[in-house]
Amino acid sequence: MHPSKEVLERYVDGRLDNGDARQVATHLSTCEFCRDYCDNYKLFAHALGEAETGKISSRSRDLAGRLLAKALRGREIELVRLEPDLRSETLLAADSAPTDRPALDCLATFYSETPELVLQVMHDNAAGQDYLQLTGEDPDSIAGVLVCAVELDREFLTDRTGRATVDGAPLAGVDKLSWHLKMPDVEFTLEPLTYDPDRTEYARTITLESDRDDRIEITFERKTEGKLLRVGVLSLDGRSDFGPLRVAVTLDQTGLLSPVDAHNTAVFELPDHDAEISIRLYR
Repeated sequence: MHPSKEVLERYVDGRLDNGDARQVATHLSTCEFCRDYCDNYKLFAHALGEAETGKISSRSRDLAGRLLAKALRGREIELVRLEPDLRSETLLAADSAPTDRPALDCLATFYSETPELVLQVMHDNAAGQDYLQLTGEDPDSIAGVLVCAVELDREFLTDRTGRATVDGAPLAGVDKLSWHLKMPDVEFTLEPLTYDPDRTEYARTITLESDRDDRIEITFERKTEGKLLRVGVLSLDGRSDFGPLRVAVTLDQTGLLSPVDAHNTAVFELPDHDAEISIRLYR
């Protein structure tokens, strides 16, 4: 069990007593995730020079978001079920049962403390469909996340709002399932891609590189039937002999997932409008 975010921050600030501080230090000696969180918290606290005035600049907020993304890179986060408050669901004998079914039912809720994320398994009664909703303090931490239902061997990709539609068979016994989150190992961002509307056929290839020598090749095609995005991985951590990967494309409220390897590209059909595109790789 990881220490909570508050405990880690108090440890960094020197506000824990000796016994608790020793326990946290012992945990940090074997937990890379919590060590990264403490290191990033130190940098974040240092960046908040204006904290005494109660003001946090947009620059500091952007820094915090980048540090959080770095700390979460490639992490698998196990979720714990939040037990429902049965008292709020119990009807007395004299009470009448509700006649109108709500538009949405929450089937189960799960959470993680470090980072603070909440996953709700929802059912849309009007649409007759299940979906997942991931929420957190930082919007960047909920977009493009793989939500994994372990026993079902199913994965769902969240869009930029943290929502993932459950296609195919509905989820059963969700409160008994083990859930965990898979954060991307690599992330790239493309500005809105434009094309010449007077040309039926259009293609453009771009090579993107991360600060860890990850390289991908993007081919954007405009054809009569719509837009296509081809993603090929050239190297991962500077190596071209990597194994199978999954590549995700998110834009607006759309999240698409496909397998990819060193010899094959992933192909995505994009909505017919321009928007910023995020491309994420998962091992």
